Amino acid sequence: MQVCKTKVYQLFLALTPQERKDFVRTLRMHSKPKRSKLKAGFRFLRTLQDRVPPEAATNQDWWAQVFPALPFDAQAMRKHQNALIADLEAFLVARKWQREQEAYWAAVREAEQRLLLLQALLQRDRDHLFVSYLKKATTLIATLPHDHDRYALQFRLELLKIDFQQKTAPFKPRQEFALSQSALDRYYVLYSLKLEVATRNHQTFDQRQHDLGRLNAVTALHDTFPDVDVLTQLCMKLLSISESTPYTDIRDLVQQLSAASPAMSPDSWKDLMYVLLNFAIRRINEGQEDFQMIALEIYLALLETGHLQKDTASFRYNFLNILRLAFNQDAHGRLSQYIQSQKAILEQDEEYKYADLFYQCEAHFSQGDARNACNCFWKVWMLEGGRKVRYGAGIFILKSYHDLGEWDSLKQFAMDFKKVIVGDKAIVEAKKEAYLAFLKALQALSKIQFHGLTASNKAKLRQLETKVSDSARMISRGWLLVKIEALWKPQK
Repeated sequence: MQVCKTKVYQLFLALTPQERKDFVRTLRMHSKPKRSKLKAGFRFLRTLQDRVPPEAATNQDWWAQVFPALPFDAQAMRKHQNALIADLEAFLVARKWQREQEAYWAAVREAEQRLLLLQALLQRDRDHLFVSYLKKATTLIATLPHDHDRYALQFRLELLKIDFQQKTAPFKPRQEFALSQSALDRYYVLYSLKLEVATRNHQTFDQRQHDLGRLNAVTALHDTFPDVDVLTQLCMKLLSISESTPYTDIRDLVQQLSAASPAMSPDSWKDLMYVLLNFAIRRINEGQEDFQMIALEIYLALLETGHLQKDTASFRYNFLNILRLAFNQDAHGRLSQYIQSQKAILEQDEEYKYADLFYQCEAHFSQGDARNACNCFWKVWMLEGGRKVRYGAGIFILKSYHDLGEWDSLKQFAMDFKKVIVGDKAIVEAKKEAYLAFLKALQALSKIQFHGLTASNKAKLRQLETKVSDSARMISRGWLLVKIEALWKPQK
């Protein structure tokens, strides 16, 4: 096949000469030996136009350049090109996000500089220049999204206009006072709403009472505005959601927020997305599996815009969640390019050292191959990698034993797992309770399943179902409810 007809070559052509240099630097950041072949492949693409007419080069020529000691293998060649495609796609997405971020903050910095210039001109009595630069500053601030940055700059601009009018026409009626007050009110309302949204986002960890009096005052001031910007509207909607808000309303809110990104600062958009992500994850942990698609869509949006990768600690924390959701929703291909581009960062962390193996194990489990899944998860458990990966493997070992009907093995491993959890001084108490609640519920379920649905066990199963359904903190709550429902089916 001709190289010029491949997707990877078309992506290469989409890069500017400077971007090609930047991409090489990106590849050099990855020190793993397997990355050297990708560097060699990209080097071959860069030399095509200098040494060979692009239409004359074939995949065999590429292979000979990158793998000179091996006979041509079409399947391996596709795998090699696909890996390079994933890196190129991730690079282009990151570059687009970076430029959008830089453009926003460059505009904010320029507006701040213009305000300082206006202040200097006002102090030096350069009235003619002040008027000229005032128009430019006004136009620039008007182009910013309706975020708190804009309102803060607008307030400062109106104060400068007041000072100028006070000096040049002190007795002339003017509207700058009202405009400055309006800008200040909007800044106060929006920033207060954003802080309230952030506070409620952490309501699981912080149970202190909210200052409803202050919030009511903010809301009352908000109601006086003749028009409301998109960001304020979305903050108000986020404050109105509760634990009982249905899936469809949250899905619509995610779509509205996705579409509204140009109307707010990149940081505000990211913060509100995280609020909805955490809300969806809490629903998933409670067994509401339909929220998996919402969480997946938010993860994809955060990855495509580069927000998740920028915060390395957050990306590490969410890495296994992303893999699990992607596989469960049959969407791994949509996310793999972003995950692969960050593997060098992830693999440096002990917590995710065995994440790839964990994903392979979960693939067996999701396909119903409980035996191979169990054997695979035992490898992860015995490697004693990071806590999150290892404890995740332990949960799946228990699930596999349950699906295989190996009750003695389940009982023994549950006891061993409990000792590990109880003895872990680093794990937070709430998480420890969630693990222990799962172990207790699974053992109760297994006893019922082993002895069968006798009259007394039916009562125990109803009690267990109620307890699991009502539990706010329990690992794999949704999986337990599915297994309980399966036990009831023959009776219905």
